[in-house]
This record gives sequence, structure tokens and C-alpha cells, in this order.
Amino acid sequence: MAMLPGEVGALMAMLPARQGRLRRAVEGRFGSAHGQAERGQISLLILGFTVIALMLIVGGVDVTAVQLARTRLLDAADGAALDASGALDNRSAYQAGLKSAISISDESVRRSAGRVLPGLMS
Repeated sequence: MAMLPGEVGALMAMLPARQGRLRRAVEGRFGSAHGQAERGQISLLILGFTVIALMLIVGGVDVTAVQLARTRLLDAADGAALDASGALDNRSAYQAGLKSAISISDESVRRSAGRVLPGLMS
């Protein structure tokens, strides 16, 4: 009569600890309840959970870095927009219209951006 591994564990749980000889006989016949097949499995489980935890930490750090870079970029765009609005000549804009009040060229954009973003323009 062959017993399944779960049945061996149930049988071992029914035996009192003081009946050591009978317990050893059952373990010798059917194998121990813990078995050698599971030896070292907890190490693999700990290693797997450690890898998952490290991946979550690295992912969180990367997401935070991206969010901080996005915030800096939005701050730079806000500063550039504020500088551009401050450069508008209100009198000529309201008298002659926006086309003559705002002169935009590559050089004026570089100059304005250099004032707002020092160190980034080369």
C-alpha cells in the first residue's frame, strides 16, 4: 500500500512525540514528512523575493527621476513664457497690432533663452 506524501505528514502528526521508535520506523518506511526533495527551496524563494523587491525599488527610483526631470522642464518652459511675455511692448502691441510689436528671429530666441536658462545654451 503506497501512501501519498500528504498522508505521510498526516500520519506523522498523529504520532505523539514520545513514541520516537515508531516515528522513526514510519519515516524509514515512507520517508520523512519534510523530505529531501524540498531541501534548499526556501533559499530560492528568498532570492526570488529579493530580486522582485530590488526591481520595484529601481523602478520607483526611475519613475521619480523622470517625474523630477519633467517638473524641471515645465519650470523652464514657464520661465521662458514669462520672459517672452515681459518682452512684449504693450503700447505698440495695442496700437499697431501684434505683428509689428513682436519681432521673433532665431537670434532673439537664443538671446532670450540664454537669459532664462543660463548654462544650458552654448
